This record gives sequence, C-alpha cells and structure tokens, in this order.
Amino acid sequence: MTAAAPFPDCARAEIAARHAFFAEWFTGRAPQADLARALAAFAPDFRRIAPDGGVQDHAALRASLAAARGCRPAGYAIRAEDIALVWNGPKVALLTYLERQEGPGAPGPRRASAVLAPCADAPCGAAWLFVRETWIGEGAAPVAPPLKGAAQAPAETGLTGQSQQGGAAAPSARGCADTPPQWKRERR
Repeated sequence: MTAAAPFPDCARAEIAARHAFFAEWFTGRAPQADLARALAAFAPDFRRIAPDGGVQDHAALRASLAAARGCRPAGYAIRAEDIALVWNGPKVALLTYLERQEGPGAPGPRRASAVLAPCADAPCGAAWLFVRETWIGEGAAPVAPPLKGAAQAPAETGLTGQSQQGGAAAPSARGCADTPPQWKRERR
C-alpha cells in the first residue's frame, strides 16, 4: 500500500499480508530474513487473546514465530477472508475477519477481531495492537498433536498448549488429545 492509501485499506492489506506470510513461514518457504519484516507489523505492546483464552504479548509472538518456521508440511495454507471494517477512529481501526487453515493438522476456522493503528514503519502502513480469536463451529478447536518447535506453557499458568507462546495464528497444541492433563485448564 502506498502512503496515500486510506488507512482502512492499509489495515485490510496488512491482515491479508500477514496471513500470507504465516503460510510461507510455517511451511519453511519464507527466508529467515522475512521474520523481522513481519514482526515490524506488530506494535511493541501488542496483545493476542487466543481462542482458548490464553494471552500472548510481543515477546511471546517473536519467540513463537522464530520457533515455528517450517513446522507445517507442504500443502498447508492459511488465509484471512471476509475482512471487514467495523469501526474507524482517528487513531485506530477495528476490523474482523475469518481465518481458515488447510492441510494436515490444521485447526478449524476462527473468527478474529483486530485493532490496528497507522504506523509508517509497518510493512503495509498499519500495526497490530490487539487481536482476539474465537473458534467457530462444532469441533473447531485443533486436535492435531504438537508440532516440532511448538513450545508448551508451564503447568502453573493454567493455560493449555502454547497459549503463552503461540504466534498470531501460530500452530499450537491447544486441545490436543496428548496434552498432559496438568497443562489443561480445569473446567468448572
């Protein structure tokens, strides 16, 4: 996007571009140098709330993505669909989108709400401040075993899988049948 593009268009382009990067990164097709450019799209105080309720900050995103390069097989795809502007203010915009992942071990679809802000240093002119993801449909939570390089949350966090270090849309062990019982949050 050019600097003259309206901010909502930059935000939409950023959401699509970041998901295209995730597909390339997770399959190992993206060169290592692309990680720094991708991370520049996330504000230093970025926060993600995963579909299981886990919270991730920028440092956890950086660590998770660094470890996740090449963690998915060829044929894996991820994309953002139905990107819609919900609200546009003077300094931020709220958008929603549907994320779909396809291929071996891919989790079910999720709907996301994202807050982005104009940022001249971000690749598309928009930086992620916050994203909240929610599983869609019956059985939408992932059931695949943990992937190589996927970090696990310590038992004392009360979070499943890699919620603390799962990347935005990163592969994770959330909901895996082989997740140790002590790592699963107790349901009340």
